[in-house]
Amino acid sequence: TLMKLVAILRINSRISTVPIIERCLHRLSDLCDEIVIADNGSSKEMFIVYRNLPKIVYVEKVEGFGESRDRSLALRLARSRKPDWILWIDSDEIFEPYATRSMLENYMHRSNLNLVTFRLFHFWLQPEKFRVDGKWLFYTSRPQRMMWRNTSSAHFADTKFHGGGIIGIARNHKTSIIRIKHLGYLKMGLLERKNSL
Repeated sequence: TLMKLVAILRINSRISTVPIIERCLHRLSDLCDEIVIADNGSSKEMFIVYRNLPKIVYVEKVEGFGESRDRSLALRLARSRKPDWILWIDSDEIFEPYATRSMLENYMHRSNLNLVTFRLFHFWLQPEKFRVDGKWLFYTSRPQRMMWRNTSSAHFADTKFHGGGIIGIARNHKTSIIRIKHLGYLKMGLLERKNSL
């Protein structure tokens, strides 16, 4: 039996670029059954992208800055879709091409697994090379994105900024070989926009 996998994202096209977000959403459309978005101030162009992607089932507009608030909202909306598993990444992150739905299905069908984590590779000012120097080695080696079995105890910490991953899940977990490209540092302008929040 196929599992139902719903992806959740918090999106703001003012702090990423529409082409990067669109790549993220297209890739998620290959891997997930449905996508739920908490949109925090995106452009009209972004909403055109949403309308052209049938896997997107909810786009809820939110105002003001509150990362965990937005993620918690997306989580509630995702749960209303009755998924078996939920996946969370950010909108400037893209699963590498070798990742397939069947690879995710293999994890989801393991009865001893409740949580799967993914490592991010941070591309710095160019799309060909990622950073592993200094603090970036720790940042890369520590899995930060997650896919978890849908349980009522799962929740995000109540913090305004960078609340961390999902908590409240029995930690039967595995770090996946699947990697995610983080493209949020490709341009200095993106860095400046993020830092201005």
